[in-house]
Amino acid sequence: PEPITHRAPTYSPPLDTASPAEHQGASVYVPPQRDRSYPQAPEVMLEPAALYPLEQERTFSLVKRWLKDYDARRDPFNIEQVEKKRTLQLNGIELSLAVDRIDRIGDALAIIDYKSGDKEAQVLQGERPEEPQLLLYAMLEPEKTRGLYFGVLHNSRMQYKGMQDAQLAFGKGTGKIIQADDWPARMQEWQQILAG
Repeated sequence: PEPITHRAPTYSPPLDTASPAEHQGASVYVPPQRDRSYPQAPEVMLEPAALYPLEQERTFSLVKRWLKDYDARRDPFNIEQVEKKRTLQLNGIELSLAVDRIDRIGDALAIIDYKSGDKEAQVLQGERPEEPQLLLYAMLEPEKTRGLYFGVLHNSRMQYKGMQDAQLAFGKGTGKIIQADDWPARMQEWQQILAG
């Protein structure tokens, strides 16, 4: 794979004049500055392969915390599907969707979209929701879907955020979840928004 190039904004480390061939196996190569008339920081190239183990370890740690601190506290559920590709017909257009996770809670489905950044449940509301992706997922099985959630997987804030049928037993203390008293009306509203 091609190296990821990043130009450091202010710090200029000592220049390394070794060639990339002399740096085989090293994760950082600092090419020499060619034109010294313009004071620029050197380009630092990170080999992607050097970052994979660190990212894998970070992800594993987050998932372990997630399972222990959040999923273990939920009411009983079964994981129905994980990252399954599905198609949805909407206004004569076929959309290809990949749902992160679908859980079954009794006869109901709970759809989870994992996010590494923060999301608020309010983005599912209004005439033009900011996050229509979860709404599209809900249209795959609208009769059974009773909850839509962002699984926020961030080191400093991990929780579920979303909206659900007020009758659904998802689990207390798992995050900020808006309770919808009239879930069928909410689903109908989303169908109209997406079809419009």
